[in-house]
Amino acid sequence: MLNLLHASLQEVVTALKEGNVTSVDLVKGYLEQIQRHNLQGLSLRAVSQTAPYEKVISAARRLDAERAAGNVRSLLHGVPILLKDCIGTQSNLGLATTGGLIPLKNATMPSNSVVAERMLNAGAIIIGKANMTVMNFMYGPSIPQAWSPVFGQTVSPYASSRQPGQPGYLDPSGSSTGSAVGVAAAFAAAALGVEACGSIICPAREAGVYGYKPTSGLLPQKGIMPVSPRLDTAGPMGKSTWDIAAMLEILSNAPEGFYTRHTATPNDNIGKYRLGVARKFFPPWSNMSLPANEDIKEEVEEVFAKTVAKLAAGIKLDPADIQGIQAAWSEGQDQEKQDAEDARITEGPNGRLFLTEYLGAIERFFQDDFVDSPIQTVTDLIEWNSAHPASHHEAFPDPSIPAQDTILRKTVEINGRMDKAYHQAAESLAAIKGKIDLFFRDNHLDAMLLPGGTGSEGSYGVELAAVDGYPILATIPVAILSNNEPFSVYLLGQRDTDGKLLEVMAACEKLVGIHPVPMHLRRL
Repeated sequence: MLNLLHASLQEVVTALKEGNVTSVDLVKGYLEQIQRHNLQGLSLRAVSQTAPYEKVISAARRLDAERAAGNVRSLLHGVPILLKDCIGTQSNLGLATTGGLIPLKNATMPSNSVVAERMLNAGAIIIGKANMTVMNFMYGPSIPQAWSPVFGQTVSPYASSRQPGQPGYLDPSGSSTGSAVGVAAAFAAAALGVEACGSIICPAREAGVYGYKPTSGLLPQKGIMPVSPRLDTAGPMGKSTWDIAAMLEILSNAPEGFYTRHTATPNDNIGKYRLGVARKFFPPWSNMSLPANEDIKEEVEEVFAKTVAKLAAGIKLDPADIQGIQAAWSEGQDQEKQDAEDARITEGPNGRLFLTEYLGAIERFFQDDFVDSPIQTVTDLIEWNSAHPASHHEAFPDPSIPAQDTILRKTVEINGRMDKAYHQAAESLAAIKGKIDLFFRDNHLDAMLLPGGTGSEGSYGVELAAVDGYPILATIPVAILSNNEPFSVYLLGQRDTDGKLLEVMAACEKLVGIHPVPMHLRRL
């Protein structure tokens, strides 16, 4: 039997192709691992729902029969995957789409999101839904990362303590936390997350898996709980660049080989590419505006230096510093700063835009994507939260703290208003986008290399990737630090160059990428 704890999606696909494993074997194996460590064992709480057993076993048998008859739909034929619990699935699959909200647990979704439908048509088996930070962080500033009312707190598989502030605790980051932890813990062969600003890349970094944020707009977002229609995108997580590419082919409705060919020789030769190393504003130990872990600063700097040295054949510009780029997260007008501080969504101008964009987008989701949602407006949800604050896994993790849905309340207050602060923020982002475009063009760069940083937030690279949906971002695990925290590097590419960035990602993986298995899982 294939060792699922170590197996990448590519290895799973190969085992199926060679007849060494069946889809029924895989479904049973992943469900056994979920049973072992989701609520028991390490109690990772990564999978908020599993599909009804008879449904997924029946699907696996049917797909095995199709394979035996020579009808293989795609590379993902018969492969179990997880979806973040904001990616819509038709209710007859036996999986709710909640975004972490209790009022949506019994709401009926009459059709699949486009990306879920593409996965199912390709023969993938949706084995379950992954826990997430409730409403993709658009809830309140004191809500912990990776916590939802529906399923509680997801835990890092690398942490030796479950208690924040205690030795051995590692924040798993968010918001696509269950997807990342689910891949790391072998709860599925691969997973889908969703990102507007860091929600795929950050939890992938903290889980030691490969994550990818495609160019915004490449993948259809219909049927997915939104944050920002301007930036939202689904994206894959796996254990290698090939895994990412294979998933992206299905998600983007591309022909087989369209992206996976970018990961093969000779495209994985780092000397073919022009990389710049971002230094200023991106220290390897960065945790954005949060305090960095002083104990690992020197170690992290050494790890990043060694990584850069191994990639020397492709590094053509070091340092690669863009003047004024910090405006993506730190500069703006007083009102914009106050709005971002109040909401704590993201630092910089995107925070102000999110507050305007969110209300209409999320209310359309409630009203259009369900036939019987008990919440139709954000005001409905605020009222539900006020009525259900105190019980286990109801509205808030700590009912003694008032107004933990401050972000929701702020969006109602702004009510979609495009005021002076909104336009100033939009102009600021447009200026930053122009600087990034010009820098790539003038220096003939294929990608920029950045340290992923440490802690729940990591480096400001994710803020650059949220500039008007422009740069695309990949994460590659390169080390496990002495505190047992995974450390990754980011690759930043230009808009609509997904194939090129996958080539660079594969070349970097070949020289510096690791494929870690959490120590605590190896021991059990």
